[in-house]
Amino acid sequence: NSVSTKGAAPCHISMDGQEEALFVSNYTGGSLAVCRLERSGAISEVTEVIAHEGHGVNPLSQEGPHIHFTKVAGTEVLTVDLGLDRVFVYEWEDDAKRLKDTGKRIVFPAGEGPRHLAFHPEIPGLLYAVCELGNNLAVFRERDGEYRMEELLSTLPEGFSGSSKAAAIRICGSRVLVSNRGCDSIAVFA
Repeated sequence: NSVSTKGAAPCHISMDGQEEALFVSNYTGGSLAVCRLERSGAISEVTEVIAHEGHGVNPLSQEGPHIHFTKVAGTEVLTVDLGLDRVFVYEWEDDAKRLKDTGKRIVFPAGEGPRHLAFHPEIPGLLYAVCELGNNLAVFRERDGEYRMEELLSTLPEGFSGSSKAAAIRICGSRVLVSNRGCDSIAVFA
């Protein structure tokens, strides 16, 4: 079956831990749709739409909010907004089947344009984020309930001068991999 995401350019989906809700990132409109899932796996309805507001410093790519990716980590739902240089942290209220805004934000340097993120599989609180516009890998560590950036590393090879956008991130064993569109390369970090 299918349902409207009540937003423009849906680009990513993820599920809650109980597989009862689906989170849909709507890129162009900068909104996050929450859909209820039936036991059969069918999508029942959109129960909530959260719309971000504002803009970033890049007038071509950050003229408004652009939710690109949503990651479910336990009861936290982290929503990556490329247009606002932020990750919004929501709490999934399982009983109410709703998202609650925690007020927490993971803040990136202006114009970086975060796209995707991944948690270290063995070190709690260690978070990697790929920045599409800045072509960088940002490394954050959670301390006292707040994520602070520790490093910002280029994903492009030394001397590259063309146009490129960092895209996806994967953790493979002891390596972090980031793809670059335009440079057509994979950056490998230990």
